Amino acid sequence: DPSLRYLLDKLAFYILPLVNGDGAYDDDRLSANRININRDMTRLDTPEAVTLHHVVNRIQPHIAVDYHEYMPYHERYAALSNVKVLIPWDVMFFYSGNPNVSQDLRQIVSGYFLPNASATIEKYGLTHHLYYSSSLDANGISFMLGDNSPTITCTAFGLRNTIALLMETRGIGLRRVSLKRRVYAAYLLALSVAQTAYGNDTLVRETLAKSLTRKDSIVVKHSPKPNKMVFPFIDASTNELRNIDVNVKLAVSAIPEKAQKMPEAYYLLPDQQRAVQVLQEMGVEVSILKKKTKVNATSYIVVSFEQEETSVKNVVFEKRDQKV
Repeated sequence: DPSLRYLLDKLAFYILPLVNGDGAYDDDRLSANRININRDMTRLDTPEAVTLHHVVNRIQPHIAVDYHEYMPYHERYAALSNVKVLIPWDVMFFYSGNPNVSQDLRQIVSGYFLPNASATIEKYGLTHHLYYSSSLDANGISFMLGDNSPTITCTAFGLRNTIALLMETRGIGLRRVSLKRRVYAAYLLALSVAQTAYGNDTLVRETLAKSLTRKDSIVVKHSPKPNKMVFPFIDASTNELRNIDVNVKLAVSAIPEKAQKMPEAYYLLPDQQRAVQVLQEMGVEVSILKKKTKVNATSYIVVSFEQEETSVKNVVFEKRDQKV
């Protein structure tokens, strides 16, 4: 579009192709090797995630935006109603609530990029909401508003001093239903982010410079703030919206529970070559000691964890102060 050529006066765009092409073809969020790529930003078990990190290392972008599709219906929603209900939003916005991501980065997203994206979406008669996911346990169904896990792109890139956003459009399970509407919604979001960056380029640079200030401590344990909200759903039997009271955990307002002093360094043992490889692929500088050395260090031993099909959760560590 020639009318948008002005954006190139201030902005350089790097567009990556579809990362999970296999999953998109199969209408499945998992890749061909049965891994959720957007939960692989720390382990880097997939070549796609490794390539993504290599690109980010090389470009060092000021702003990173990735586009996903969400599933408007899930079987667990049966716990909400005796009739089938679906999530109604055209798009859902996502940014990290991790307390270790600079507050400056989170505020420029919530104060500038998201309000402008919301206004753009509304201008064209589309609907939006902050992203939420659901889980089901013995207490019933609950929702998580946002996310703060370092395994996802938003947090992984935010921790690398990048203004990071994630946009979810309706898609998984829909095949090509309303495809033009869904694609146009993604285009409008991309345009809004670009225009916001163009109009606030000085603020973007100042925010990134400010957020580089070294922290004295890091949060090692945090939890989402519990809340009760009303979410609208589409009643499939009437095609009308109906409001449902739900329990929500606010990951966008994570509560720090435990912090520790920023360590001078992290030491890895000689047999931890895989960890060295992952850190280097993330762009972390790793120095090798020239000779055998003993240092006083705090170590963390994994004493228990729960292995799921595509992830590990509820990891429990034991802290030990020792010479290694």
